[in-house]
Amino acid sequence: MIEIRKYRIYPTPEQERTLAEQLETCRRLWNRVLAERKGTWQNEHRTVNRFEQKRQLTVDKKSNEYLRNVYSHVTQDVILRLERAYQAFFRKSARYPKFKKYGCYDSITYPDAYNGSVKLGINRKKIYLSKVGYVPILVHRDPSEGKNKRCTVKREGAEWYVVLEYEVPDVEPSGLPIEHPVGIDLGLKALIATSDGWHVKPPKPLRAHEKRLKHLQREVSRKKKKGSQNRIKAIEKMAKQSRVVARTRRDFNHKLSRNIADKYDFVAREDLKIRNMVRNHCLAKSIHDAGWNQLGGFIDYKVERKGNQSVQVPAPGTTMECCVCKHSQEMPLDVRIYSCPACGNTIDRDDNAARNILERGWLQVGKDIAELKPVESGVQPYRATDMASLFCEAGTVPGGG
Repeated sequence: MIEIRKYRIYPTPEQERTLAEQLETCRRLWNRVLAERKGTWQNEHRTVNRFEQKRQLTVDKKSNEYLRNVYSHVTQDVILRLERAYQAFFRKSARYPKFKKYGCYDSITYPDAYNGSVKLGINRKKIYLSKVGYVPILVHRDPSEGKNKRCTVKREGAEWYVVLEYEVPDVEPSGLPIEHPVGIDLGLKALIATSDGWHVKPPKPLRAHEKRLKHLQREVSRKKKKGSQNRIKAIEKMAKQSRVVARTRRDFNHKLSRNIADKYDFVAREDLKIRNMVRNHCLAKSIHDAGWNQLGGFIDYKVERKGNQSVQVPAPGTTMECCVCKHSQEMPLDVRIYSCPACGNTIDRDDNAARNILERGWLQVGKDIAELKPVESGVQPYRATDMASLFCEAGTVPGGG
């Protein structure tokens, strides 16, 4: 298991220039190795692998002073990043790798920080980075007790951070009986709706700062001359405001996922196909603003770190099925109350979906919900031997909230 710590660092002006030069060197290296791969394939129909490029890198360092000023494993990691980008492209999970323009390469990685290339001082006031020196650091939380495997130095606007990755032993399952299970339905009206009736409204950070962002974007568009100081300042202001939006969302999701991990010992949530859902342009901005994928990832790792279990279940049909009798009917997004004509069950559509998600979660781990003790949520007993067919709502996105 990997634990991550992110700390703010305060490099001196000289160290900041060194880090900026290293980022620029790595950017140029990325472009060179990418051009080599593209050219070799176009001219020779042959693939250049990362081992060939690493051997060539060793030769190039003898004549390139800038490469020698960067820690050797950091430059090798650039080639590894390109390899991962190609693998993602072949898996069809990302686009073809692109050349990086000036100023668009913002991080370097020490892939084996445990060998002395990165050291956190005993007094925790400075961190040693190879080829940079001892950099002042603000350690606002205790480092992990695991082995420091990787260190990434990131530039976010005018701020610098280090991200330390520690390898720690896997957490064994607690083995205790499950007393507080929950199903979580993700949505837009309520960010989460749980099977015990807990609703949380989304913070909508993008909507809250949208007016300011639009104003700053217009300011950038008015600065016609690329590379001018006024345009650079305008871009930095816009980037700073965008970071405020992202950090607000991340902070909210961290706190919410912590509450969920502390309150429940079994979590079932929807496996949403967000990439398909954002094709609905009427909902795309709200879906991105909700941060479902980020929240789900936070919930998973925090629940598992406590030795509990988090599972994902198929999303289609959870809103359309009755949580009592499993009757299925169409549920347009503007219908917020589920009224079952078969059994007379009347319930909020999100609560109904959350209870269906919890039942599917139990089926996925091989447990019958009827064997469980009733909880405060009033989860209905499982009354069907087979799950109803999974349909998609007509005219809506699958699993829409």
